[in-house]
Amino acid sequence: MNKKGLIQFRFVELFTGNKISKMYHVVKTEKGVLIAEGNTDSNGLTVWISRDVGDTLYVYGLCCINLA
Repeated sequence: MNKKGLIQFRFVELFTGNKISKMYHVVKTEKGVLIAEGNTDSNGLTVWISRDVGDTLYVYGLCCINLA
């Protein structure tokens, strides 16, 4: 039995460090299997993900920012 771990991602703006809420994201395995998708919460956090320790995950994000 493999050891399990919990992970949660937080999206922040690179220059200001501000949390990015409502950011659409996708998390996939190395083989392209979808693990999670959705929008970040008000703290820029994803849902908690339980995976085997050592698994590689790919995280993709798409954020629309209104600069007006």
